[in-house]
Amino acid sequence: ASLAATFVRDRLLSWDTTIEDVLAVEAATLHPSLRQATLEQLLSHRSGAPAFSSGAELSSVEVQGETASAQRLHFALQVLRAPPAQEPGSGFLYSNAGYVIAGVLLERVGGKPFEDLMRERLFSPLGMGSANFGAPSPSDEGQPIGHFTREGAQAVYLEAEPAIPAFLQPAGDVSLTLEDYGRYLREHLCGLQGAGTRVLSYEAIQHLHEPIGESGG
Repeated sequence: ASLAATFVRDRLLSWDTTIEDVLAVEAATLHPSLRQATLEQLLSHRSGAPAFSSGAELSSVEVQGETASAQRLHFALQVLRAPPAQEPGSGFLYSNAGYVIAGVLLERVGGKPFEDLMRERLFSPLGMGSANFGAPSPSDEGQPIGHFTREGAQAVYLEAEPAIPAFLQPAGDVSLTLEDYGRYLREHLCGLQGAGTRVLSYEAIQHLHEPIGESGG
């Protein structure tokens, strides 16, 4: 969402930009309801896209492509050509797919892979040198690493293999130090307090934190 705000800042997109505005070439093949979903609806889980929060859901789609970006587009188009889980704008429905679709829109407009856009537009300007994608590996510096449930107990990710497929990274697969996470949080806290920010405008941060709908999501 913060990356998307940099595109709004640069007037490359607006919060009301629709999926068909960006995916104009593919628009005619998309479900009529979903192609009208907006960037803001994708980012606030109100686009109507299904959750794709379980392995069973993910295995129900075939993902093709040599790169994460190609796989991302292939996945997004399959989701967008199927009926939505609910009518866009009708209410909150958590959706990893919605964030992947938003990532595809940013890639199409930005002309680069999502990961590069994150590094160039967010991580680097904020000085987040440790920020990367995938599960963090054990570190000699004592940094915390991710956990998962195995046989009813918590285990740590000891391998560098990412916990989720690379094409899903727009839905959340960033690993970073607590210091760099603090740099990101400081940007948002400064914007909320009207203090100086480094990347995002005061208006953009206020907008990102404004509750939407009755659930306030």
